[in-house]
Amino acid sequence: MKNKEVQMLNRLRAAYLDGTAGVADYWQSDDELDVYDRSFARRIGWKWLYVLRELDRIGWQPPKGNAITDWGCGSGVASRTIIEHFGDNYFSELRLFDRSLRATAFAASKAVKSFPQLLVKAADSPDFDGGIAVVSHVITELMPQQIKALVEHLRRADVILWTEPGTYAASRALISVRELLRSEYNVIAPCTHSVVCGMTSPVNKRHWCHFFAKSPPEAYTEREWTQFAEKLGIDLSDLPLSYLVLDKNRRGYNFPPDTARIIARPHVTARDAIVLGCSPSGVSERIAYKSRLPDAWRTFKKGEFDSLIRWVINGREITDIDGL
Repeated sequence: MKNKEVQMLNRLRAAYLDGTAGVADYWQSDDELDVYDRSFARRIGWKWLYVLRELDRIGWQPPKGNAITDWGCGSGVASRTIIEHFGDNYFSELRLFDRSLRATAFAASKAVKSFPQLLVKAADSPDFDGGIAVVSHVITELMPQQIKALVEHLRRADVILWTEPGTYAASRALISVRELLRSEYNVIAPCTHSVVCGMTSPVNKRHWCHFFAKSPPEAYTEREWTQFAEKLGIDLSDLPLSYLVLDKNRRGYNFPPDTARIIARPHVTARDAIVLGCSPSGVSERIAYKSRLPDAWRTFKKGEFDSLIRWVINGREITDIDGL
């Protein structure tokens, strides 16, 4: 990775970290978009793959033959990842919208090359009517009133696929979006229910809804990724994300009543694991003792656990646990 490219990425990263990314269009050149698309954007694509695999396992797919609109598309990695997953003949067209005309043109060019059979449009304004809305890594750039305005636009979509970085602020903002829309949509994921989010309870003020995707093998074997990690100080193994999937017309998986979603990573000690679980009854911390559940404790320690579980609770203790 060239020094000039590192400087570009550091500038973009600094804008995100100091909260100035939402002030104005930050793309200065196509070269900048290209190096971003080969680095930070690919990591966002890996997060989307995590979301799509979670949807696969519960048997949910977006309706076929509809338009897909990528709002705040940037380099277009979110919509490209989704289209690659389902196939370019799955959607009727791709609409790309961004405040940056440069970014929209770049994303459209990449999409046309990747999916020559798909109609690709660079939209002057977002058009969600009856289609599939994709929103990715924008919420930290928006003021609360801008988020509410975006939600009003999104109400016209049949399906909403939304992924954000797994930070406290991003997660909490996305939870607010969920609460604004849940009466009009079926909540597909990550929730196992459509009732009020348990994170809104005052007792859970310190928690946030986030998960961890895994980087693919090339992140550890390709020279460019090694340079990326070293020069920008990035932990390639750590891919925290928050996400929300809503469907206006179809329900999701019919979860058994003892289903829970494990939030983040359990806190593991030598004798137990503290597990933050979400279910229709709320969000709460439970304890799994190594002596009673040694196999589950080992998966928690290794970070190889399934986030969707069925559990038996006795007071605060998890007495039995299994994958869905």
